[in-house]
Amino acid sequence: MTTLNPSDVLPSALNAGFVEKKAVDAKAITNPKFTIRLAVEDDNQQLCDLARRCPVKGSLEVYTDRYPDFFATNRVQGEHAHIYVVESSPGVIVGCAAFTEKKERRGDKDITVLHIGDLRSDPSHRRGRIAAQLVGTYFEMVRTGPYDHGVVEILEGNKGGGSLNRLIPDELALVPEGKMNFYQLVPIRSYRISKSYHYRQATREDFPAIISIFESCYGDAPGAPHFTVSWLEQQLSIDPSFTVSDLWVAADSQNQALAMVGLWDQSSFRRTVATKFNRGVKSVVRFMAMVGLIWKLPPIPREGQALAYVFGRWPIAKPENRDALANLSRFLVNRVHKDRKHQFLSIGFHERDPLAQSLEGITKVQEKFEIFTHWRKDSEGFKELSQRPDGKRFVELSLI
Repeated sequence: MTTLNPSDVLPSALNAGFVEKKAVDAKAITNPKFTIRLAVEDDNQQLCDLARRCPVKGSLEVYTDRYPDFFATNRVQGEHAHIYVVESSPGVIVGCAAFTEKKERRGDKDITVLHIGDLRSDPSHRRGRIAAQLVGTYFEMVRTGPYDHGVVEILEGNKGGGSLNRLIPDELALVPEGKMNFYQLVPIRSYRISKSYHYRQATREDFPAIISIFESCYGDAPGAPHFTVSWLEQQLSIDPSFTVSDLWVAADSQNQALAMVGLWDQSSFRRTVATKFNRGVKSVVRFMAMVGLIWKLPPIPREGQALAYVFGRWPIAKPENRDALANLSRFLVNRVHKDRKHQFLSIGFHERDPLAQSLEGITKVQEKFEIFTHWRKDSEGFKELSQRPDGKRFVELSLI
């Protein structure tokens, strides 16, 4: 066993007033051939190259192009990311993982949750149990660290990711949290939208109404943060690719926001490249090629090229205003269709979220993510799970 130093797993101060966490003695499953260490800035190019060599194999086979800044994605995903690399020899990176801290709200208190992602091992070293070493580090951080529990989202059909849960130690419990439906809306045509609503970009004056909608939708849902105006302002200041001008609302006759969706183009810091299409995407591509002879469409997706996504972040509406969200979704598909810059508008809902009905009637391709949480069996949070309603979760698809 190799012991990681406490400084390796503790976050540095995030801002003034941040309280330093208690030291954590995190242990990793080790192989004498490999060394695990924290990533540094000089690892950027090797990590970008590693991401290209490690496609995710679900019903789609894709890899994420993180050039020119691998770490940019991690900066937007949570409060702090502990990024580890595995070296086969000094200076040669053959694996990596990111353990990202996120804040959630449970009852009247904030909790810190640890997410595992970016788990990669070079194809030429798959038998070296690199992933097992990194997963072991994650489980040890969940077991001994200042975290309420751990979370992982796994693309359905990804056998490599699915093996993660088989490594869970006896002290931790595995809890399935359902699936996240990932809808890729295809802007091949325009849709009729209701004239009962006014569709416009949001302003800061809309923030109180938007927070009220968030609270109505997900205020008591697992995975949700503490929704406040300051939280929203902070989220919109993390990266210049997503600001208040990217928020769109459907408003009533009094100009009150009833539904909201944010449009987020992440191509400045990550792009998804499909190396192999599944049957559903191939059918859509053939259809786009056919109707493209008649209608003006975005560039047709091709295997080996980056898919032009724009994410629909935070699709929200109060239950009584679900029709407003349905029409806003169609308005945004029409906008993407008109701009002809993106091949897909990607929106996600938990499988038990009734807001998913707002996408009915829109041409789309569907993928699924499985969600699992990992808990210390003796923790108060785990003991309270039996009292938690079996309902929807708040999941940020655009941050997976």
